[in-house]
Amino acid sequence: MNAQSEFTPNDWDFYATCYDTLLQLKPYRELIDQVATEIDTRPSDKLLDLACGTGSLLATLANRLQLSELSGIDFSPSMLQQAKLKVRPGRVEFRQGDVNNILPWQNDHFDKVVCVNALYTFNSPESSLREVYRILKPGGDIILVTPKQEFENGLVLKAHAGSDKPDSYWSNSHASAEREECLIRSAIKDESVVKQMIYVAEHNRKIARTITFHFFTSQALEKLFTECNFSILKMVPVYADQCILVRARKKP
Repeated sequence: MNAQSEFTPNDWDFYATCYDTLLQLKPYRELIDQVATEIDTRPSDKLLDLACGTGSLLATLANRLQLSELSGIDFSPSMLQQAKLKVRPGRVEFRQGDVNNILPWQNDHFDKVVCVNALYTFNSPESSLREVYRILKPGGDIILVTPKQEFENGLVLKAHAGSDKPDSYWSNSHASAEREECLIRSAIKDESVVKQMIYVAEHNRKIARTITFHFFTSQALEKLFTECNFSILKMVPVYADQCILVRARKKP
């Protein structure tokens, strides 16, 4: 079986059945809160969550912010179905669409765009970032989180567990399925959550065999944003220091 046949577009829908298991991880909940806190808006603003997945961030924003428009777009119908269950009807405009293509909004439409742990899966991060630039108003911001180069999921598990074991114990989590399961069981005691996390890990491995992941150093990420004509306002480590948060602005 070749790699392309191992993970199909329909598999994103199956992924939706277990994706929210990440909410069981303390670092993931903290990440959602940190991104939401990073966003400053006015009631007249329009905001897009790009590749919104199951809508955990959108649900948080819908509860915290007053906006003229709050939108989310994702490729997977099942992801969007899960997202719609988290917000009251009519609060968020959801669209199904491939974020690797031209986005279905006019130039200069949004005041803010957020994108959490999705850029690394895009076919061309540069092309997608240029699309974000197009749909942002001059002076509009993007708040983006993406895994750094040499991302280590084991250290996220360490942070969740509050472990004092050395980083070396938690490293190389992706060396094998058995290694990853061992670390998951070290960090999580609830067997039902363990099983769901193993399922998440299996899906991540299937995705990795099918598409090319794009992981960045801070320097490479800064270069990418600069080449796309953004001004970087902030760049900090988040998610147990395994991701980079960037806040950048479309030049007026």
